[in-house]
Amino acid sequence: MTFQSLEFRIMENPGYGVKGLHAELRNDGLHYQTFWTDGLDGGIVDHPQDWVKDLEKLNIPEWKQLYRGKNPIHSTWQLEYQDGTHHARISGRDSCPECFSSLLNLMNRLSPDTNFRECLQ
Repeated sequence: MTFQSLEFRIMENPGYGVKGLHAELRNDGLHYQTFWTDGLDGGIVDHPQDWVKDLEKLNIPEWKQLYRGKNPIHSTWQLEYQDGTHHARISGRDSCPECFSSLLNLMNRLSPDTNFRECLQ
């Protein structure tokens, strides 16, 4: 089924702020809104097919519900994902699936000024 919406939040190295993104597919395009400690961004992508296709390649409904461990990331994050048949709530602390970097790249494609990747440094 096709992606419908997602809500993503990540806390930078503990105590340094939260970044988030809400994206929703509607008839007129992909609507998104991002927020972070010092800003806000948003807009509509008129032809989001490539972005949605890349998101669906991540196969988020197959991710575990909980990631805990000692990976090289030092962040806490939450993801809520919905498509026509799946509603997944996933979270992690200092751990993530292998394709997590690809997810952050997709977030940055919508809102480069938010720079989700810096949360992993």
